[in-house]
Amino acid sequence: MTNAPVLVEEKLTIYSPDQARREMTRLDQGYSDLAVLRDAIPSLLGVGIDEAAVQEPVGFGATWNLKEPYLAADAHEGDRAVKTIESSLICNSYNTGSEHVGVFATVMKPDVGDEKVDLFVLRTSDFIIEGVKEYIPDSTNHGRLAVRDGWWDALVGCLGRSCGGVCLSAALTCPKINWAAFLVCLAGRCGLCVVKCGACATCDCTWWCRPVVGCCNG
Repeated sequence: MTNAPVLVEEKLTIYSPDQARREMTRLDQGYSDLAVLRDAIPSLLGVGIDEAAVQEPVGFGATWNLKEPYLAADAHEGDRAVKTIESSLICNSYNTGSEHVGVFATVMKPDVGDEKVDLFVLRTSDFIIEGVKEYIPDSTNHGRLAVRDGWWDALVGCLGRSCGGVCLSAALTCPKINWAAFLVCLAGRCGLCVVKCGACATCDCTWWCRPVVGCCNG
């Protein structure tokens, strides 16, 4: 169907630590890149995991329901119409001294078809928002990480563009003691909008998630 999509419901879910842990475990079983990211944590922190502060995992989810099944004009051959889109963002947070590292998993999933998963690390020193570096597994050098510009920049751009001054201000003023505390504060201040921006950064303008989260081409 090529009808214009009409959003009839959107819902935010804040995961308990156990829910976030279960979702990360599920992704661990299907995506080996998560192990590569975790193995790199000591080198990013400068100390072993046993010497770092490790926070409970945090996670947020969102569900969007359309009035009718939707199939965009730019869908690929064989794609099927979608009516419900789900998103999740999970973070395992580590810090030591001034070094803060978060292992992130973001998921976009339609009610039909395959999920879209992005796995990466965000690292910052003294928690300077403008100085966040983003890493993904290096496809040309097994076991190593490569720097990427993309998800974080798309998220921050979306916060300023779509969530208003309050949300962008929260990104600057929320406590920056670790990634977990920062994300909980940001979600508390911005609600669904911050989760939607995270989903927008993951969607990357793909046809089936674009109608509900917008286009944040990183």
